[in-house]
Parts: sequence; C-alpha cells; structure tokens
Amino acid sequence: MISGSDEKYLAGFGPEKKSQLRVVHELVSGLLDLDRVDHYRRDNYFMGLHSGIGLNYLGLLGGMTLFYDPGNADRDPVLRLSQSAIGHAICLLQNKERLSEDCFEHPDNVAYEAMLHVAWNMFFLGDDFYRTEGIPSEMKPSPDKVFDFLVAGDDELLFALRSSGSTSVRSVIDRILNRRPFVMAGKLLFSAGHRLQPGRIRHDVSSIAGLAPDRVVVRVFRRFGRGKLQDRNSEWLDLARLEHTGGKPLEQTRFRRQIEHFKQAQDAPHEPLWIYGLTEQDAERVHGAIGRICDRLPCTEEKSE
Repeated sequence: MISGSDEKYLAGFGPEKKSQLRVVHELVSGLLDLDRVDHYRRDNYFMGLHSGIGLNYLGLLGGMTLFYDPGNADRDPVLRLSQSAIGHAICLLQNKERLSEDCFEHPDNVAYEAMLHVAWNMFFLGDDFYRTEGIPSEMKPSPDKVFDFLVAGDDELLFALRSSGSTSVRSVIDRILNRRPFVMAGKLLFSAGHRLQPGRIRHDVSSIAGLAPDRVVVRVFRRFGRGKLQDRNSEWLDLARLEHTGGKPLEQTRFRRQIEHFKQAQDAPHEPLWIYGLTEQDAERVHGAIGRICDRLPCTEEKSE
C-alpha cells in the first residue's frame, strides 16, 4: 500500500506515469515483492533453519498476476494468486512464523541483542548508567564517535567494545563471545495503548524483585509504549488485500483457516517485553515476583506451552 510520502511523490506525475509507478512499487515494495520473498529464503539459509516443506519460489512467482486500472491512477494495483500459488504463499508465511519463533524471538537470541545494547550504553554513557538512570552532560558521546560504531561490522564492533577500558563492558562482550547469555526470567505482554517506557518498567521490576536496577535487563521491540499496537508481523502479508485469480478474496477460498491463523497473529493486541537477570539467582528472584509485577503493571505473563 502506498504511503503518505509516496502519494506526495506521485502527485507530481500524470495519470499514465502514476499508474506505472504504482505497479513498480507493488513489485519492489508490495505484499509479495521480490526482496521479501528472497529475504525469507536467505534468513532460512543463514539461520540454518530447515523445517516443513521447501518453498517452491518459481511456483509462487509464476502464479502471481498484477491487475491495475490504467484509467484510475489513484487506485493501487491488486495482486492475485492462482490456486497453486496460494498454497506457496501460505508456506512462505509458515516459514516466516518458524523464523520468528525459533530464531528472531528465541530467548537466547533476544538476550544477545539486549546484552549488546547494555554494553553499548555502558561504553558510551558510563558503567553507572543503569544504576543512576541519568546521562551526565559530560558523558554524552560525540556524534562522530557514535557514527564510527554504527557503520562498523559485527566483528569490528565486538572487538572495539571488547577493547574498552571498562571491566563491565568487557564482561558483557566476553559472555556474548562465549555464548553465555543473560538468564531469561519471563516474557510479559503489555496491553495496547500503554505509555510506559522500558526504563521505567525495569526500575519497577527490580524494585518489586528486590534487586539493584543494574541486575535486571529488559528488551522490547521498536515503538514500544508509543500508544500504538506494536505488530511484530507488520512486514507480513496483508492477506485481506490478496485475491484469487478470479477476483475472489483469499479469505473466501479453502485456505481461510490458515489465513485466519496468520491474521490473529498480526492483530495480537499486545506488546511483548522480555526480562533477563544477569545470573540464575537474579532471574529466579524476578520470576518469583512476576505475579506482583503484573498486579502493578498493565501486563500478563506469557506462559510457555
């Protein structure tokens, strides 16, 4: 779907050119654009994830048809799939679901992201950052220094942090390099529309659990607490926009149950937050306080199946 900024860009063209650009947009940045199809494949390969049935990419692409009305330049093209291509699209979503559950949202993987975030903050803002919750003006890093780190490769970044003069930073990086992640204490689901910030939540969690603030680490998705649903699947297919070759919505085909499953995942009305302890003892203290934490904050605990 064309964004507001794209609409402004299209406004400068005539009807015929505008229709053509909408088609190009659908191919390079649409529901089943080529980059999206390929990046799921790449993620599976580099994550070493092999599950289910291998996706028939040629079958998927060969069963896609783009319909558009050249006489109506303000209408988005409609992507239609053949009967066989629908099955391949469902398989693509299943692969993405497994990537999310087994890789991107695996507790250890989330822990390593949180650890790198902790090491970064302490490197630039001082070892006391998580104890004082403040950033002294003299500790604010220069933009040039931050930029050098942002453009560094993974190995360069880890080496630079590992060479820090801070024992605390080096300790976190050593744990990453030796695959000793922080210990998972729980995963909380926050009600949509809340305005809480991760730092405030971490302070409350550590206080309720009776731990020092720097013994508790939290990790969230972007836009957490900004008053809108945080949709972990926002990059997934908007299935309501897809149609069968004959123009019938996919929800009216024999795949409606699978489509409903993915729609429920997309529309989940909560925002996840992972909590970690630096040690097993820290995690146990937090886990034992989850009930009291959920009594104070607008959240519930996600139970493992």
